[in-house]
Amino acid sequence: MNVNGYACSIEMYFGVDVLKKDNQLIPIQWKGFDDKEKKYQGEIAEKQLVQDAFRNKLKSELMSELTELNQLLNEIFNAFK
Repeated sequence: MNVNGYACSIEMYFGVDVLKKDNQLIPIQWKGFDDKEKKYQGEIAEKQLVQDAFRNKLKSELMSELTELNQLLNEIFNAFK
């Protein structure tokens, strides 16, 4: 499912490399229905696994780009300029 336009946890921006387990994307759990938006908010199913993988990615000498996370943070910071 394309999650664009839905509220998701920040882990979704850690990079596709940490969002996989056994070479498959970890599913999103839809919960927290927003009555105003008429949409659910998503959370990564294995949040701790993804967070641990991200921490290992940050410590790694082979760390890949953090394009998605950089874009998200730039949007947040630019909103307050």
